Amino acid sequence: MTTATKHKTADRLTAEERHELPDSAFGIPETREFPLVDAEHVRAAEAYFRYAPDNKKAALARRILAKAAAYGVNVQSQVIRSWAEAKRRAERRNARRPEHERPGLRFPRPPPIRIPVRIPRTDEPHRAFPAQKTAAETDSAAAVVRTIPAGY
Repeated sequence: MTTATKHKTADRLTAEERHELPDSAFGIPETREFPLVDAEHVRAAEAYFRYAPDNKKAALARRILAKAAAYGVNVQSQVIRSWAEAKRRAERRNARRPEHERPGLRFPRPPPIRIPVRIPRTDEPHRAFPAQKTAAETDSAAAVVRTIPAGY
């Protein structure tokens, strides 16, 4: 009988090795995804970049380019390069704007949108709005502004 032995390939991390890595060794440290520990993993991160969440892609692209430079990997993807530059372009663009025009959560949210709803031209109330006035009770040409009920 032969015993099964674990064969570790060079481009594969075991769960124990992955657990021992610091958060800074990952492309997305919050979720510990895309380990960037050697040149093979940098190339793999470049290949799987499209599967990263959109809100994390800019930071991941910058980390991939930094690690690629450290390991001597030539990143061919123009997508990764454009994502890495996107935040820098936005920061330069925002630096030229006055402080009150820069994006952010500085102002309260606008009030809910009120939608004009025409009253049906029947003598029976509409099934979705049973409490509204019928055409006989109001001027049929006038529009009534109401807030649409939740779940409609």
